[in-house]
Amino acid sequence: TSPNDKGKSSKSGPSPEDMEAAEAETEEKTSETRTAETRTSETRTAETETVEPEAVEEPSLSPEEIQKLIHDKEEQYARLLRIQADFDNYRKRVQRERANLLRYGADNALREILPIIDNIELAVDSARVHGDSDSRLREGVEMILSQFFAVLEKLGVRPIETVGHPFDPNKHDALLRVYAPDADEGVVMGEIRKGYYLHDKVLRPAQVTVGTHEPQQESGQPSQESE
Repeated sequence: TSPNDKGKSSKSGPSPEDMEAAEAETEEKTSETRTAETRTSETRTAETETVEPEAVEEPSLSPEEIQKLIHDKEEQYARLLRIQADFDNYRKRVQRERANLLRYGADNALREILPIIDNIELAVDSARVHGDSDSRLREGVEMILSQFFAVLEKLGVRPIETVGHPFDPNKHDALLRVYAPDADEGVVMGEIRKGYYLHDKVLRPAQVTVGTHEPQQESGQPSQESE
């Protein structure tokens, strides 16, 4: 072989056999790397699956502490019940006061009107007794009085029963006791001024005379002394 041939062969590069051997070696290393990565991943997955959660340690309470918690709970529940009962009572009281205000709110104004009605009624009675010559004027006043009574009735005002009924200090004001042997003791004998109810409440008590079986000594007459 000539020197020229040797120089050509040294410059021609690696042979096909060398290339195949290098590729095989590379594939082998790649395969080993993939195998190692797969094993590492499986190991990590197994470790993740086998990790158990840490147990939560529950606080331990003594019997005294448990009893105290139960007692506090019962006290809070009882307190809520008292608050609810107080609120219910307050609500009922407000409703009752509101109803009373609507029902009896006009009592003061009505008391101021009653004396006017008394005077009109006295004027009508006087005209009837003395025979007033102007009958049309009397009839007009009687009509006004009737309208007054009609309005009072609509407002819940009605007269208190007196003559012939037993005396009741809750609705009668006794101004005089009269001797009445034929009547029951303590019965109302006469009416001096009318009394009125406002619904079921006494708006103004009636002024009356009350019968008694005991003879009444006349004022100014000296008592007889026994001999």
